[in-house]
Amino acid sequence: MAAEDVDLDKGVVAVRRTIVAHPKGGGWDFAEPKTSQSARSIPLPPSVTKSLAEHKKRQAAERLKAGPKYASHDLVFATEKGEPINQPNLVNRHLKPILVAAKLSESFRLYDLRHSCATLLLVSIGVEN
Repeated sequence: MAAEDVDLDKGVVAVRRTIVAHPKGGGWDFAEPKTSQSARSIPLPPSVTKSLAEHKKRQAAERLKAGPKYASHDLVFATEKGEPINQPNLVNRHLKPILVAAKLSESFRLYDLRHSCATLLLVSIGVEN
C-alpha cells in the first residue's frame, strides 16, 4: 500500500494496487488488484488512523537515518531501507511470536487475520454480512 493511498484526515485507505513478488530471480512489481471488487476504499476506525499517524512519524525517522540508502517506493509498511517487507520474515519474526504469546495456534495465517480484521471493522461501522 502506498502512502498516497492512505488519507489520515478522512480515515480511509484506498486499495489500488498490490505488490507481486517474483519468485525466480527475486524482485517485485506493483500490479492491479486481482479482481475489480478488490479495488475499493476502506474506512478506518480512529484508533487505526492514530496508529498509522504514529507509524508515519517512526517511518520518517527511519528514512532520515537511512539517508540516500532509503528506497523511496512510498510504501506504508516497508523495511528500514524502504523496501517491501518479506512475508516469510514477517511471519517468522513477528506473527508467530505474537501467536505464541497470545496462546493461539501457530497455524493462523496473515490471510486469516486479514479477513478477521475486515469483518471486525465492518461490524464496528455497522455493516453486517
